[in-house]
Amino acid sequence: MTGESGTAEGVAAVAGVADPARLARWIAANVDGDLGDLRGVTLIAGGRSNLTYRLDMAAAPIVLRRPPLGHVLPTAHDMSREYRVLSALRATDVPVPRVLASCTDAEVIGVPFYLMRFVDGRVLRSRQDGDDVTPDQAAQLSDALAVMLARIHSVATDAVGLSGFGRPEGYLARQLARWQRQWELSSSREVPGYDRLVERLAAGLPESGGRHAGATAISGWITRW
Repeated sequence: MTGESGTAEGVAAVAGVADPARLARWIAANVDGDLGDLRGVTLIAGGRSNLTYRLDMAAAPIVLRRPPLGHVLPTAHDMSREYRVLSALRATDVPVPRVLASCTDAEVIGVPFYLMRFVDGRVLRSRQDGDDVTPDQAAQLSDALAVMLARIHSVATDAVGLSGFGRPEGYLARQLARWQRQWELSSSREVPGYDRLVERLAAGLPESGGRHAGATAISGWITRW
């Protein structure tokens, strides 16, 4: 390491971040505060869609979010939407990490991405991950989930700059139609019961709109995230 901010000497490339040195230079030029050199890039496994990386900077770790590798479905992995929502929710009582910068220049890592603060914690992805969670802790987590959903649905979307986010009117019907299109574009085999499932979902769609429609769009996006 040279000690010069914006370097990444000896940092190995990983899938999705092929040029750590270029990324380090971009961070030095575009993120407020001197984070120092980039010392490591690690894929955080376990995600279901967009990719998440831990960037070990000299000052503190941060997180990079980017679309998945390979074929990306149209509109399915818009980094600017994630960045916009997290930025807006920062001013509310919905706990979100602080975003640091957004990059639309595909020359840096090949695709748009954004950076945010790293938040340490425990992730419960499977039943095995939760084997040592006590009944009291599970109850606390369940209560916290309900509280967070209530807070999300209480967000005054216009006041935080998310007016019209996700086009709230007809949101659920559009989501169902989008999922169908995505399935048709990416499916590789017949799945018994799929057509019946679509029929049942379409028949049971609740009305959308009203004062909580925008928050419903945000909630849906966070759930997918």
